[in-house]
Amino acid sequence: MRGDARPCDPGRRGPDLRRARSYGLRPHRDRYGYHALASGGIGLPATALAVAGDGSSRMYSIQSLWTAANHKLPLTFVIVNNGGSQGLAALSTRNWAAKRKALVEQISKASQTSPIDPDWLALQVVEAMPDNAILVDEGLTSSRQIIGLRPHRDRYGYHALASGGIGWGLPAAVGVSLANPQRPVVCYSGDGSSMYSIQSLWTAANHKLPLTFVIVNNGGYRIIKQRLLAFHGDDHYVGMDFIDPPVDFTALARSLGLEAIRITDPQELKGAMKSAFSRPGAKLIEVVVSNSVN
Repeated sequence: MRGDARPCDPGRRGPDLRRARSYGLRPHRDRYGYHALASGGIGLPATALAVAGDGSSRMYSIQSLWTAANHKLPLTFVIVNNGGSQGLAALSTRNWAAKRKALVEQISKASQTSPIDPDWLALQVVEAMPDNAILVDEGLTSSRQIIGLRPHRDRYGYHALASGGIGWGLPAAVGVSLANPQRPVVCYSGDGSSMYSIQSLWTAANHKLPLTFVIVNNGGYRIIKQRLLAFHGDDHYVGMDFIDPPVDFTALARSLGLEAIRITDPQELKGAMKSAFSRPGAKLIEVVVSNSVN
């Protein structure tokens, strides 16, 4: 019978049953009237009357509800609340919002740390961003908590690297801003990554883009240092520091036509970020953070 199975036809009269707790209650009137899982998989997309548990089964394909509404299907979902460990009440203590709250509490312990703690900077950037802002994230070691802090509101709101390549962030932010002229864009980049395509600052200024670059200045290539130490146990960092001479990103940005400031005090972050993100034009905020490798 499964070999003849096909998707349920919305035009058929009466609800088709997709899943049921008991096989002895409903008579099988035709070969298309009952569909159930063939193996141990859960969360199969619902196409007719859906009977599912209140936990993982429906959460695997909850987007099916939107599909049903979008196509105006003659479809009823029945959610069985079994009060089990995977019920909504249990999830409330370990869902994304709950984890974010705990993470914010943990990060906030470093709010007074100087040099500035990179995680504290990431939190201030996220909380200062307008809801409609787009984040281009190449913070690498300084943005490790971004995913746990910032909710994804739409498919265009967050851009990050897909592999191990670095240096794409600044020019990508220019492209994102050109493609979304009505939305503010924030480029969160490490200082080492920014040096690959620093000329992107001039392009942003030239086009007068609503784009703010946040350059996390830890004085070098922290990501490469971490990999060298982790993979090879070697802490002899050759050519990985911006020390002699140091790079003045604020002066560099101004020379390329941007408004720019430099922040070393963790308490100045909130006000500076909100001001920059709410005003038009291309801007750069250089934030000096801890250069600790670990």
